[in-house]
Amino acid sequence: MFIPSFLPSPKLVKMGIFPKAKRMHDSFYLFEDQCITPKEYFKECTKLILNNYENFSSKHKINFLDIGCAAGDFLRYFKKNSDKNQLIKYYGIDVMKKLIIEAKKRFKEGEFGLCDLSEEDSNINDVFKKSFDIITMLGVHSIFDEIFWLEKIVDALNKKGIAIVWGSFNPYPYDLIMRVKRSGSDNYEPGWNVHSKTSMIKECNKLGVKCEFYDFEPDITLPRNMDDGLRSWSFKIGKDISEDDDKNPEIFEKNRSRIFTNATRIIHDFSFCIIYK
Repeated sequence: MFIPSFLPSPKLVKMGIFPKAKRMHDSFYLFEDQCITPKEYFKECTKLILNNYENFSSKHKINFLDIGCAAGDFLRYFKKNSDKNQLIKYYGIDVMKKLIIEAKKRFKEGEFGLCDLSEEDSNINDVFKKSFDIITMLGVHSIFDEIFWLEKIVDALNKKGIAIVWGSFNPYPYDLIMRVKRSGSDNYEPGWNVHSKTSMIKECNKLGVKCEFYDFEPDITLPRNMDDGLRSWSFKIGKDISEDDDKNPEIFEKNRSRIFTNATRIIHDFSFCIIYK
């Protein structure tokens, strides 16, 4: 995908072992409308919210926050495809000013603000001076080297609120921190870390909240984007993956029909992490 040269320099992201790494990849959201052509996880996340949040009623006011909202497309999609629109107030935060400006244009019903959760003193509640009943963070958590952001989400949730985090989680108990650059570039970019389900569960236990995982393998074929190797694609796999014997640990690919990956060659095990306060 061609990214025009007039885009502003990306925000410097403080990400730990590579403190000068720049996150440059998300500018493409300015040129796509993912409400009109929604991601499959938009559809599934909407169902999960409607099925798992218990306080939908005509009398209960709901604050709904999307973290890493980009151009506001998921909030637009949810509002359009839910009959729970009464008394829901929509909010979004993102680290890129250009995306916030675009979100305000596309979804005038929402309120949007800048917030960088990688900053130690950042506080979600401070952006809008309120807490939230529903929080989503879709495809964002892999930017962070650690899962310190989880405490910030829990702090921003109202009692009996839910948070849904979507992305790649390792089903094995290992956490991967990685950086990637295209050959010829000088910038090792963050954004494809893989935190384990085990680490998420342990952190939720420390924070006194319940979490559960809902694995989601979209029933689609994603073609490779020849202009952008960092966007996911899929390929089908055969049924010959098996275990040598019953004593070996589970091979998670055994029951899958396809693999999602990108040019990093990392398998994307997509899941929703649903957090209940």
